[in-house]
Amino acid sequence: MAEGGMKRHGYRVLVVADSFYPVVGGAERLIAESGGALLRRGHVVRVVTGAVDRRLAPRERHKGLEIERFPLRTRSTLHLNVSAIVNARRAIHRIVRREGPFEIVHGHHLFAPLGASLCASARRLPRVSTFHGPADQEFVQAHTARRFSPHSPRRAIDPIFVAVYARWLRALQRSIVRSGPCVVLGHFAAGLAAEVAPGLPSGWLRVVPGGVDPDRFRPPADRRAIRKALGLPDTGIVLLTARRLVPGMGVEALIDAVAEVRHRHPGVHLVVAGSGTIDQELAEQAARRGLRSAVTFPGMLRDDALARYYQAADLSILPSTRREPFGLVTLESLACGTPVLATPGGSAEVLRPLGQEFVLADGDASTLASGISVILERWGEDPSLRERCRAYVAEEYSWERAASRLETVYDDVVGRFAR
Repeated sequence: MAEGGMKRHGYRVLVVADSFYPVVGGAERLIAESGGALLRRGHVVRVVTGAVDRRLAPRERHKGLEIERFPLRTRSTLHLNVSAIVNARRAIHRIVRREGPFEIVHGHHLFAPLGASLCASARRLPRVSTFHGPADQEFVQAHTARRFSPHSPRRAIDPIFVAVYARWLRALQRSIVRSGPCVVLGHFAAGLAAEVAPGLPSGWLRVVPGGVDPDRFRPPADRRAIRKALGLPDTGIVLLTARRLVPGMGVEALIDAVAEVRHRHPGVHLVVAGSGTIDQELAEQAARRGLRSAVTFPGMLRDDALARYYQAADLSILPSTRREPFGLVTLESLACGTPVLATPGGSAEVLRPLGQEFVLADGDASTLASGISVILERWGEDPSLRERCRAYVAEEYSWERAASRLETVYDDVVGRFAR
């Protein structure tokens, strides 16, 4: 089917995911936006997802998507894993019995897709998965921030638990990737998926880049007014990083870099948007570096609020020291006309067509400081860069285009399954 063409009939797609709305994250936004685009193209999309908060409705609609939630038990890691797999299987069986057969199962994350593979009514269907990054590496990175008292038994046990559990996550993700053709968001992500599941057949990994909502993420009519409303300096340079605040995201090095940059550009102000396990440590680091009034921590931001911070910023920065497969935040910032500076990874793949100066060699503080200075001194307030960022995203990345590519994957998978 030609890209952008309309199918003669829509597929009935069952999306299974460990988490979804109201959880805010890149994977959850991808499910919502790509699912919404599929709906607009005539497909039926149902989302089965886990929920920790028992107050959430078992069934709900979000952006046109029908959500079916199953409960997660969080008393321990074992309880979480078992409840996710078992309850996902039950929920999938329930929705298939209630609504009739689906034509394809599209899995995200790990435990809900495993529940689908254990459900007889779903196991008979064609399956696709989306790879969001190496789960074992994310788990290890997140746990490096855990602190135990010197005499706590968990201090000695935790490294063993982390190593064993990471191997379990990698084995589980390998089985998910191999369960059916796997969607990746870029060629860099394809390389990471191939490391997790070596020896995949040719054509198994399908590149379907993410997109951006150009109406929500758009250039500002009045940047100074937005800065004033957000409590940011209305003059000078505003830098933004939107991250999960956990080790490996490079925010520690970025704070050090900003302290260095301010020697040459005294008016630079940094916004660190997000939350995580090292929030307090980052605030204390900023204070030690004399940046108490030069760094703002607004916390986790929803899409609309995040768009306003993109609009207020002169430059977005993704300083990760880990290999991230793709960054929707990169597209969102560019759509707001705000250029992005990134370390190697999936975002660099997006940014290279705009210029090599937007891709750094590494996430070291001195490298970040140098890269920020180059952008500020080369481009300054040049409006042509903002226009180019917006035009590039509008031409290359849209959710409609992503949905069209997903249709092509579904056509192929369903056709192969029938044969």
